[in-house]
Amino acid sequence: MKKIYLLLTLILLIGCEKEDTILPQSQDNLILQFQSQFNLAKYEDPFVRDNLKIRWNDFNKIEEKLESFEFSTNLNSTLRNSKNSIFTKYRLLGHRNNDELEFEVVKFISSENLDAITFKNFQNLGFSGTIIFRDLNGKPTKTEVYTDGLKSKKFNNFVNNNDSKTAPVDDCFDGCWIMMFTRPTIDYYQNSGAGGAWAYSYSRMGATTSEWIHVSGSGYTSNTSTDPYHNHYDYPSGPAVASDNHPVEILKDPSFIGTKAECVFDKLEELNGNLFKETIGTFIDDPKFNLIFKVDNCPNTNNACCDNTQIETSGDIFVIIEDINTNPIQLAQYILHESIHAEMARYVHQYNSGVDINDRPRLFQLYKYYHDIYDNDAGEIDHIYMTEKFITPIASTLRQLDGNRYSIDYYKAFAWDGLRIWDANGLLNMDPESPNFETYRVIVNQTSILCD
Repeated sequence: MKKIYLLLTLILLIGCEKEDTILPQSQDNLILQFQSQFNLAKYEDPFVRDNLKIRWNDFNKIEEKLESFEFSTNLNSTLRNSKNSIFTKYRLLGHRNNDELEFEVVKFISSENLDAITFKNFQNLGFSGTIIFRDLNGKPTKTEVYTDGLKSKKFNNFVNNNDSKTAPVDDCFDGCWIMMFTRPTIDYYQNSGAGGAWAYSYSRMGATTSEWIHVSGSGYTSNTSTDPYHNHYDYPSGPAVASDNHPVEILKDPSFIGTKAECVFDKLEELNGNLFKETIGTFIDDPKFNLIFKVDNCPNTNNACCDNTQIETSGDIFVIIEDINTNPIQLAQYILHESIHAEMARYVHQYNSGVDINDRPRLFQLYKYYHDIYDNDAGEIDHIYMTEKFITPIASTLRQLDGNRYSIDYYKAFAWDGLRIWDANGLLNMDPESPNFETYRVIVNQTSILCD
C-alpha cells in the first residue's frame, strides 16, 4: 500500500507542477518511465555525470507519433577564458520507440545567449552554433551546426567530435570551427546563518575536456588546455542568484583535494583571519587572477613554492605544496608563505598595468633598491619584504590555528622558515627569543592535533 500511495502522490505532484501541460494518463505514466529508467552512472564526463539534474516536470512534447519529449536541466552556463565567452545549455530528449525507451543528452553551444533556447524552438529563434548529441554513456552520436536556424550542409552527422584530423577549420571572419578546451569548476559558498548572505569560498577543479565546435561571429580562435573555458557550477545548488554569479576564483586542483593540505586550508578559511583576507582573500575581489592550490614537485625546494609563470596568459598563479606529509602547522606556514608570494605577484602585475605605486611604497622601495642585486624571479625581494612585514602576522595566524595554546614566540620558528637568509635588517638576531625558536617548534609539532 505504501508503494501505491507514493506512486499516486508523485503523479499528482508532476501533474500540479506544470499546469499548462495536461497529458493523458498513459503519457503521464510515460514520463514516470523515463524518470525511472534514466541513468548517467556510465556517462564518461564526470562533470555531467555528477551534476546534471533533469527537471522532469518541465518538458515539451516534440514528436506526436514517436512520443518524443524534451526535458530541461540545471546546466545552463556561461563559459569564459581570458579572451572570449561561450554559452552552453543541456537538454534531455526522451523517445519511446515501440517498447524501448531511448535517451539523448543534447548540448547547445553558441557565442550567443541561450536562455530562451529549447530543442522545440531553437530553429524558429534563429539559433547559431553547435548541437552535440550524446548517449547515456556520454559518447557523441551526432553533431549538427546551425546558422540563423538553418542546418549547415558543410558539417552534418559528424560522430567523433574530438577528431581533429577530419574536423574542418575555417577562417574566423563570419563563424568558424574551434577546438574548445573546457575545465569544469565546482563553486563552494558559505552562508552567514539564518537569513544571511551567501559568500563565495573556493572552487574545485575538474578534468579538462576538449571538443570541436562551430561558433558564429568573428574573433574566436581555438584555445589551449592552459587557457581553458571555465564551466562553473554551484555546489550543491549555490545561492539564489544569477546563473553567472562567479567571475573570480580560488581553485583547488584535483591533486590538492582530500589531502592534509586541503584540511589545513579549510581550517585557515574557517579562521578567516586578517592574513588570510589580505593574501588569499584578495583573489576573491580581483576577477583578473586565479589562485590555484595543487600538489606537485617544486623546481628548487622539496617543501612548497609559488609559480606565476602563467600570469600573463591566463592570470593563473599556483601555490604548489610538495611536502604534504609534514606537520599541519608547517603546512599552514607553507600555504600562508606561498600565498603572500602569490598576492605580491598579483599586485606587481597590476602595478605594471598602472596601479598606484603609493599603495605600497615600502615594497617598491625595496624592489627598486635591490633590483640590481637580486633576481626576483626566485622571490628574493619578496622575501626581504616578508621579513619586515609578515613574521608576526604569520606567527599570529599559526597560533590562532593551533588554538592559542602557546605564546606567539612558539610559532615564530615556522614564520621565519624560508626567510632567514633574507633577513637584510638583522631582525631575527634582534629577537631575544630567537635562540629558543627551534625548541618551541618541537613542542608545537609534538602536541598539535590539527587535522589529525
